[in-house]
Amino acid sequence: MINAIYGLVLVLSLPWLGYRAVFLNKSRRGWRQKLWGQVPVSQANRPTIWMHAVSVGEVQLLAPLIARLSSERPEVQFAISTSTESGYSLAQQKFAEHSVFFCPFDFTWAVRNVLQRVKPELILLAELELWPNFLAAARRERVPVFVINGRMSDRSFRRYRWISRLTRWMLGSLHTILVQNNEYADRFVALGADPARVEVTGNVKFDGAFNPKHAEFAAVLKSQFQICEDEAVFVAGSTQPVEDELVVKTYIALREKFPALRLIIVPRHMQNVPSLIDLLGRSGLQFVRRSEPVEPIPRTGQPRPVIVVDVVGELAAWWQLADIAYVGGSMGSRGGQNMIEPAAAKAAVSFGPRTENFRDVVSMLLTEQAATVVRDQIELLEFVERCLNNSEWRCAMGQAAYRIVAEQQGATQRTCDLVKQQLDSVPKFSARHQRAA
Repeated sequence: MINAIYGLVLVLSLPWLGYRAVFLNKSRRGWRQKLWGQVPVSQANRPTIWMHAVSVGEVQLLAPLIARLSSERPEVQFAISTSTESGYSLAQQKFAEHSVFFCPFDFTWAVRNVLQRVKPELILLAELELWPNFLAAARRERVPVFVINGRMSDRSFRRYRWISRLTRWMLGSLHTILVQNNEYADRFVALGADPARVEVTGNVKFDGAFNPKHAEFAAVLKSQFQICEDEAVFVAGSTQPVEDELVVKTYIALREKFPALRLIIVPRHMQNVPSLIDLLGRSGLQFVRRSEPVEPIPRTGQPRPVIVVDVVGELAAWWQLADIAYVGGSMGSRGGQNMIEPAAAKAAVSFGPRTENFRDVVSMLLTEQAATVVRDQIELLEFVERCLNNSEWRCAMGQAAYRIVAEQQGATQRTCDLVKQQLDSVPKFSARHQRAA
């Protein structure tokens, strides 16, 4: 029955998928993996952990976990799946030594084929991604499924309540649910999860924010794009088109008064880059694209060109260059994007009023006066201008934000310890572990 429903949805979606493939250059790859589960076969003599990350954000948070587990369990191999084109490209780049593939659609035969080819001892789902056929197949194969760095947003909580009976069964199929905070733990339990299987381990994204590779790459970008020490760098990251307009208007209003202001915009989705380029052109602003060679930029005393980051997976490094930050996805209905990385970079952080996805992080930042909420273009303008006029206030915000991130470290180790504990309790893994040792 479920397969028939999925099939109908897929058929009805064909026009949309065709549009994405032809006009947006998306959804072109991996159809044998998505429809039939034809993924790479794992090495038979090594225990395997299958990690699933929906898109770019989840792929990023897997990096410290994989690094830690690889160090402490070198005999383990990892298979990483993702659902989006951008997530797949980034996973290939970050985890080239591991198996990377598109997650299968939730057809019975597809998930069965993946389990037979990957043969995982354990499956880790980053944040949350529940599908009934997938969980049923893992249950039949007796493969424990964990949710790691779990979260339950307002929107997800409402949607799962609509299908409460199915949700209760899916949550009952999970071995362990490791969540970011107590609020999310309560929501999982309210939906039917066994409280004994829910544990608060903290947010792994806090740990990933201090990755030294980000600072190293930022130094390369700073040199490549000739960003000078006397410039005040304003980074707007994970932006939606409406936010691009607010940021550009703010920059135009301030650029003459503050010629040392340097604007960097990192759109959330690469398909929005053309509209951003058009906006900059109509506004009469010079710009350079990250994906193109950079010509020497003369110092004339005039405002320097806007940098448009039109590649995926670099935002963490660009945040390292920020004196002033605006975190996008927070003016509409998306619920906000990750503000932990600019906080860790000691930037003066701002975001819009819609940050439900990061409620606990926002609460910590606002309580310590380490961030500012801007509700419209006027408030964004006032925030950026105050940062430029009052460097002491700006730096104090950045230092407070940095301290908060530093105090939240440790989720990666707590998560890894519980994963290792469960691995060692799985007879099949223990046998392989002993043979490998």
